[in-house]
Amino acid sequence: MAFGSYADCGGYHGWIFAYDTQQLTQFPAAFNTTPADGRAGGIWQAGQGPAADSVGNIYVISGNGDFDREKFDPTKTKNYGNSFIKLSPNLSMLDRFTPYNVESLNGVDADLGSGGPLLLPDTNLLIGGGKEGKLYLLNREKLGGFDPKGDAQIVQSFQATSGQCPQWAENWRKWPNEGCPEPAPAKHADGGYHHIHGSPVYWQSQNGAFLYVWGEADSLRRSKFDDGKFKPAGTSEVITPTRSMSGAMLSISANGASNGIVWATHPTGCTCDRLTAD
Repeated sequence: MAFGSYADCGGYHGWIFAYDTQQLTQFPAAFNTTPADGRAGGIWQAGQGPAADSVGNIYVISGNGDFDREKFDPTKTKNYGNSFIKLSPNLSMLDRFTPYNVESLNGVDADLGSGGPLLLPDTNLLIGGGKEGKLYLLNREKLGGFDPKGDAQIVQSFQATSGQCPQWAENWRKWPNEGCPEPAPAKHADGGYHHIHGSPVYWQSQNGAFLYVWGEADSLRRSKFDDGKFKPAGTSEVITPTRSMSGAMLSISANGASNGIVWATHPTGCTCDRLTAD
């Protein structure tokens, strides 16, 4: 079970706790993303659960919080804000990846952890992204650590969403202050809002393998996975023109490689000039 904080209040941490599924008793194992000298790093993923591989290793993505710039050492590195995190079945730290621009993400409330991790079937890869709208494709055996010079050490990264509703910032500020005193959402450099909430979904169809994502202020998009990467990087096909303020939570059903359906849950009536929605 993973936890963050309600409304980012107080000196909170990101936590994972383990429980026995039969007795519901808590195991001694627990993991803290920012222990003792750090704060924040909540594991919220907009409601997406942790992921696990076939041997029980656990993968999560943390939100804004303190992080250690030093070379990754699971015996010394302690703070893992805005990071992909790999844990053993007993919740021991195994590996991490932190984007090179983590300080910028923290500075503009652009949580990497607004989305959760997806393990690509029949591969050794995982993918995920957050409020920046960028997806990171990582090798699960070597996530990549932290390199302040750039993210060349990972398999691939690319801008997966392309929301273009800059007027939301002004409308957000005018929104009635009814329990929602937050500032404008984190803004991408080109004027759009690109948040990914939840996680992408993946389907191996008769026509190839595809990844689907529906970002904030954007449409449902898909990218083709071929020979270990998404090609061409940074491009995607728009599936539906419908936009929604927070994007959509997705799932897929199919009869094997045919008759695929992408299911999307998102607010209705929410356009670029209207924030309130059903």
